[in-house]
Amino acid sequence: EPEGLLRSARTVYRTPEAFAAQVGNMVPCPEGRVRAVADGEVFELLAGRPLKCHFMEGHARHHIVVHDPVTSSAFTGDAFGSTYDDAFEYGLALGTTVPATTPIDFDFRKAMEAADRVEAMGVAHAWPTHFGPISDVPGAAAQLRALLPKFEGVRHDLSVRMQRGATPVEAQAFGEERVEAIICDHFAARGLQSPPADFWTGRMRLEREINTQGLVVAAQRFPVDLAAATEARSKL
Repeated sequence: EPEGLLRSARTVYRTPEAFAAQVGNMVPCPEGRVRAVADGEVFELLAGRPLKCHFMEGHARHHIVVHDPVTSSAFTGDAFGSTYDDAFEYGLALGTTVPATTPIDFDFRKAMEAADRVEAMGVAHAWPTHFGPISDVPGAAAQLRALLPKFEGVRHDLSVRMQRGATPVEAQAFGEERVEAIICDHFAARGLQSPPADFWTGRMRLEREINTQGLVVAAQRFPVDLAAATEARSKL
């Protein structure tokens, strides 16, 4: 029964139209067709086609990465970020990868571990949910390791601001500016050249919003030590 998952996803996309465009719909299926897998469990989808499941937190606590040794592939969901191959026509390098920090379970340390673990599989290809395959897995892992500390810095600053009285709405606005700047700098370094205005006001606006939402939630779940943060800043 997917309703619980759908209910959570709808809160991220805010409007039915945005949800329908990005996710579509899910319908229930017979319980007998659903299989819960353990970390490290191997099962065969077809004879001679073993698939190994790796429990992979960081983006979400329910995520698994499925390793297919026959094709040297890892099906990574959102645990290994999102790619933006549809912006190739604007000069963006294929395999450009950005962390997926959408609600509700972003955990910086575990997300960094996930990047290392997928790379350590030694696969030739990673297949994230969005929006294209990755053929340079070590390169994508390096991008994530460079970007995740920047996203974590936003989460830290959001926590400080909210503890000092900022509302979630104010925190969201502040966070979106920071997240957009991080993504813009990353895309520029990866060759993006003068995309049309609707690239930023449409597709990337949604990316900015939902990634920031996850950082706001994480800032509330993992509040920083305000006294320690204030003392550290005073020493700068």
